[in-house]
Amino acid sequence: MELVFKNVNLINLALRWFKLLVSIQIVAILISVVFSSPVFIKPYFKSWAVVYPSNTTSYSDESLSEQMVQILNANQIRDSLIIQFSLWKHYQIDSSKSFAQTKMNRIYNRNVSVSKTLADAVQIQVTDTDPVQAKLMVDAIIKGYESKIKTLHEKRYGQTVGMWSRAVERKLATIDSLKTRLHTLATREGLIDFDAQSAEIVKGYLGTVEGGLTKVDKKRVEELKKRMDEKGGELILVMDRLKYENGLLTGLIAAQDKAIADLDRQETYVDVIESAYVADKKCRPIRWIIVLGSMLVAALLSFTALVVFEGIELKKN
Repeated sequence: MELVFKNVNLINLALRWFKLLVSIQIVAILISVVFSSPVFIKPYFKSWAVVYPSNTTSYSDESLSEQMVQILNANQIRDSLIIQFSLWKHYQIDSSKSFAQTKMNRIYNRNVSVSKTLADAVQIQVTDTDPVQAKLMVDAIIKGYESKIKTLHEKRYGQTVGMWSRAVERKLATIDSLKTRLHTLATREGLIDFDAQSAEIVKGYLGTVEGGLTKVDKKRVEELKKRMDEKGGELILVMDRLKYENGLLTGLIAAQDKAIADLDRQETYVDVIESAYVADKKCRPIRWIIVLGSMLVAALLSFTALVVFEGIELKKN
């Protein structure tokens, strides 16, 4: 082949067969124009949105935007879109055939793209033969993300509410137990207030009750002193413990109320910087590239064929 090219004057050959080469180019243009038309190749339209994550926390060392990309690429969102937009039918895939899911995933990943931008935002891009559906799919992906984050939010704060609620219940049980013991000391032992009753005992011994010794019920004072000696320490312990536990209960209830408020928060989890729109111009196929490629291929093949033909003629002569 190299010898053929050396023996053939390429410029003279091109000039001699100029009309034929031009005719081949015209035919190539016509064929590429026809076969790149919507009749043979469906036009695809692109729709996209640029978003930032909002009101979320990171689950690892990755950034919030990287985490958002991971969630948007999760199969839960993909599967919801397959059902919502009847993509089995739309992509003309028979779900009963072998490797149907693999084919669906491949086409979905080719038409749906989620990536991080240089500004650390997230771009969601959908390509489809229907420009309206492309736009709706972008919106659905954003809604799917919000739904997923809301579910994770409710799970996390629901667990926190449950934790504090159980702590409050345990603390109330402890306080009820202490109150029951205080009630027992009051009804069975007659012990209600250590300081006040201790003062009554002292007054009884000193004979200062109601103005004189004759007014003091010594037997009652002795009985009260005996009960105070036996159960007074327990009364002090139970009353101090009850005061302490009530303080802890106040803190637990405050934490529980905060967790409930966090759970009930109505928030958005996406800040949309650039909204999706219905494209009015196709993104592929790019017709001029097809035509140009066809012209170059036709020129290369036709010229190569002429060179080979001319070389064979030279050998004969």
